Amino acid sequence: MRARRVRSIALLVLILALMLAACGGPVGTPQPDPQPPSDARLFLAIGGGDRAGLYALNVTTGAATLVGAAIPTASQAPSMGLAPGDATGDPLLAVKADALYQMEPGTQTPSTIAAPLGTFGEALAHDVATGTLYVGVNGFLVRHRASDGEQLDTVLSPPDQPDMEGLAFDPEERVLYGIARGFPDSHFEAFQSLYALDVDAAEPVWTEVGSTSGHWADAGLAFDPEARVLYAVGRWDDTSGLYRIEPTTGATTRVGSTGLAGAFGGLAWR
Repeated sequence: MRARRVRSIALLVLILALMLAACGGPVGTPQPDPQPPSDARLFLAIGGGDRAGLYALNVTTGAATLVGAAIPTASQAPSMGLAPGDATGDPLLAVKADALYQMEPGTQTPSTIAAPLGTFGEALAHDVATGTLYVGVNGFLVRHRASDGEQLDTVLSPPDQPDMEGLAFDPEERVLYGIARGFPDSHFEAFQSLYALDVDAAEPVWTEVGSTSGHWADAGLAFDPEARVLYAVGRWDDTSGLYRIEPTTGATTRVGSTGLAGAFGGLAWR
C-alpha cells in the first residue's frame, strides 16, 4: 500500500513538472513571445501586478503582445517610465521607483543601469542629441545623464507644477510633451490638457497645448517622429485603450483596445 502511494505521488510530481515545462514557468505566469512582431515600434511597460511586463502595441488596432519580462522590483504599482534608446533598435530605457534599467524586447531579464537613481521616477523621456533623460514624478522634472543615470539638475519642482504621468520628446522641435495625473471627481479641466515644454528655454515652463478630453493616471506617452503624432495609455475612463494625440492641438482619437484590463505604465516609440 505504501509503495503504491509513493508511486502515485511520484507520478503526480512528474505530471506537474511536465506541465510547468510546457508552460515555460509557474502556472499563471505570463510568458513573453521569443521576439516581438517584426514591425513593432510602440512598446508598453507595466511595472507591477499580474500584467507586469513589456508589450508591443499594434498602432492600427491597439492590441498588445507580451514580448519581455517585468522589471524585478518589490513594488506592485504599474506606474513607470519608458523611453527609446540612442538609436532605432537599441534597448529601451526604463525608470521604475528609484532605478534606471534597459529593457530589450524578446529577452527575459531587464538590466540595471543605475540604482539608486536619486529620483523616484514615474515618467521618462530621452533627448538623444544631448544624452539627457527627463524624469517626472509628483510635479518634479529632473534631468539625468542617460549613459549612467547621474542626476544633472532639477528643471521644475512643486508647488504649482502639474504631476506628469507620461513624458515624450520631439527631437526635431526639441519639445518635451506631458500628460498630467488627474481624476474627474477632484481635478478641474486643465488636468485634461496636453502640455509642452521648450527644453532649450532659459526658464523652461509647461504650457497647455489643448484638451485631450479625458483624465489620465499611471499614464504613458510616446512620440512617433516620422508621423509626428503622440500615443498615450492610462486614460481614466478607458483603462484598456490606446490613444493617438495630435501634438499641436491635443485632439485625441482612440486607436483601439490593448486587450489588457489596465494598460498603465510607460510608453515608448523606438
